[in-house]
Amino acid sequence: MMLVTGSLVTEWSKIALVNVFGFAVLAGVASTVVAVAYRGASTRPVPFGVAVLVGLAVVGGWLNVGGLQGSTIGHETRLDHHATASYFLGSFLAGAIAAAGGRHVGDHIASEIFAIDRLSVTGAVASSVRASRRSIELELPATIAEADCHPSVGESVKRTLAGRTLLFPARLSVDDLESRLADRLERDYGLGYASVDVSPDGTVERLTVGDRRSGLDWTLPPETVAVAVRAEPPVDACVGDPVGVWDDSSRLVATGTVQSTTSDVVTVSVGNADAAAFDCGVESRYRLVVRPESPTAAPAFVAALRSGHGTIVSESVVSGSSLEDEFVGWIPGTVLAVVRDDEIRPFPGDEETLVAGDDLYVLGEPTALEEL
Repeated sequence: MMLVTGSLVTEWSKIALVNVFGFAVLAGVASTVVAVAYRGASTRPVPFGVAVLVGLAVVGGWLNVGGLQGSTIGHETRLDHHATASYFLGSFLAGAIAAAGGRHVGDHIASEIFAIDRLSVTGAVASSVRASRRSIELELPATIAEADCHPSVGESVKRTLAGRTLLFPARLSVDDLESRLADRLERDYGLGYASVDVSPDGTVERLTVGDRRSGLDWTLPPETVAVAVRAEPPVDACVGDPVGVWDDSSRLVATGTVQSTTSDVVTVSVGNADAAAFDCGVESRYRLVVRPESPTAAPAFVAALRSGHGTIVSESVVSGSSLEDEFVGWIPGTVLAVVRDDEIRPFPGDEETLVAGDDLYVLGEPTALEEL
């Protein structure tokens, strides 16, 4: 009888140890994958608690599935037996340890794949790294300028940025350093635009910031306003479609362009003179009729501007200026149109030569367009 019991205990122990080892491997792999994905997406190490939680979740999920499939664990051991409790505790403990190890392994792998320097901002390790010149400190200037073509940021944001010190790898070029600093400021502080000038010795000479664009005002053409009316938009009508606005008495109130639609409210851009023709009563309703014109591509163009940092500037070519006799392809940014003798020439070729009297409309980064 004693031999049979000992044999069962030994067999159960072997199965339990193998399963615990398998759970540890499973938790470690899951934590490694999460650590690699998190570091690659954010350039930061995954929090310790998150990695351990992922490993424990995998172990717990597997044990729950096994428990639901039967009332015993392993070698016919009941779920309410003390050996099952030891088995569960051992599995979770091994999973937590393996997940912690997988976090470090995944972080190392992601750092090598994505070329990310694993640096800590503070502490003895950071001091040693700075002493060995593997990283440099960039101190933001006390005075922060605002971008002309973007909404103003709050004063609290400026106070937070002023004088702040950030660490970057020392091996970066000046252009890469400026790009990474601007991207980091936009990502970490929710800025819509950031532009920096860094000198070769690592001094941040200029910092220009702007908030994210919002609203319709900057997307409206000149001499137009946006009016929200209660109406059912035509089937398949979309932003940019030219429409006619009719009232209940079949009177044409105004013509305009669809800017946005929300349920039964449609925002239409109309001329300044037509804005007063609308009835502002709560019960007023209108009918929209799509006009027989091709829809404009302006909304898609505006969407591209909204998602990027580009802005549009206009410049006139004066006789004797540096722009006269210049090729369009040599102009910084993208030349959207050239107005010559009241004729609009959209997207001129790079070989087009500018002459005195031309009006340019150029899309590009504000810093690049400063040369104009």
